[in-house]
Amino acid sequence: MIKSLFIIRKQVNGPLVDESGRVIYDDFNPSKRPWSVASDDSNNSWNPAYNCFDRPGKKCISFTLHINGKDHDLLAVDKIHVDLNWRYLNEYLDQISANDEVLFLKQGHEIIAKNQLAREKLIIYNSEGNYNIIDSVDTEYIEKTSAVPNNALFEIYFYYPGGNLLNASDKLFYLPFAFIIIVLLVVYLMTTRVFRRQFSEMTELVNTLAFLPDSTDQIEALKIREGDAKEIISIKNSIAEMKDAEIERSNKLLSLISYDQESGFIKNMAIIESNNNQYLAVGIIKLCGLEAVEAVFGVDERNKIVRKLCQRIAEKYAQCCDIVTFNADLYLLLCRENVQTFTRKIAMVNDFDSSFGYRNLRIHKSAICEPLQGENAWSYAEKTETGDFQYP
Repeated sequence: MIKSLFIIRKQVNGPLVDESGRVIYDDFNPSKRPWSVASDDSNNSWNPAYNCFDRPGKKCISFTLHINGKDHDLLAVDKIHVDLNWRYLNEYLDQISANDEVLFLKQGHEIIAKNQLAREKLIIYNSEGNYNIIDSVDTEYIEKTSAVPNNALFEIYFYYPGGNLLNASDKLFYLPFAFIIIVLLVVYLMTTRVFRRQFSEMTELVNTLAFLPDSTDQIEALKIREGDAKEIISIKNSIAEMKDAEIERSNKLLSLISYDQESGFIKNMAIIESNNNQYLAVGIIKLCGLEAVEAVFGVDERNKIVRKLCQRIAEKYAQCCDIVTFNADLYLLLCRENVQTFTRKIAMVNDFDSSFGYRNLRIHKSAICEPLQGENAWSYAEKTETGDFQYP
């Protein structure tokens, strides 16, 4: 049941009031409504949607009903205009639809409202006077119409699955789908035939590759052997290239996270071991008394001293050494070249003490002048320990 609300206009372009005299709309102008310019013929029709006069931003639709014959003489009314809020119509369709799908159509079969269950359909009119409704799930729906009893102005639209797939009126519609299915079937048969021919070759290839173990000795595992087929050789080469690329990416990533952004020193011994460079000597520089300075003068002063120490170490050793930061007061020097210059500078490292301006700060150092590989740097760092050095 739809509830009706009667509104009265006492004067032209004046306010609208309800039955109790309450003002509904102060300045009602009927010329803004579509039916104000409706034709005077006897056709009944839905008017286009427009902004509701009493609800700004909301959409309304109007139906113009012409009164003819005996009803005209009885009612003394030419036509009746019915306004309906679009949202209320949708809500009403939801209430009466239960679990069904409802579309509310105007003359000309344009959808003007629907309930929440209604789906978007492709409605195709054919020459036989039927409507074929197609969606992505169902094959075909043939639409049927039924007039509302005692009122030929309205029609109930419903549909059901059925119809002949190869109906003459639908051949043009289904022809592209049939063509696509045939093409896919041909492609499937061709690929199946090719796969059957290559199945034995693929089986042999898989059996041949089974010798590749999950071994740490990847070089031996990927070694090309006499009698290997060209496909196997190509796969082994591809695996080896991917392995090399993986190692290269890992080294680059390790390099990005292994350098201190402020001092430029290496902060991860893993990169020294991974590079495994040749070094001529190794040394240790330890700044003692830093904790006392921090306790007396604070963290800012401590950080200032650490930055100054790093600057002095970089000035003296960056050109000939790889410098590793163990912590704020402990640094490992790995000499790459000019070992004489390195030993001379590390022997004079005590001149750092006076530059800090604190009596309790002292520099301790130690060095070993013999060749070593980067992978052995840890053991040499332990050999150069002096005092209470602690390594991470």
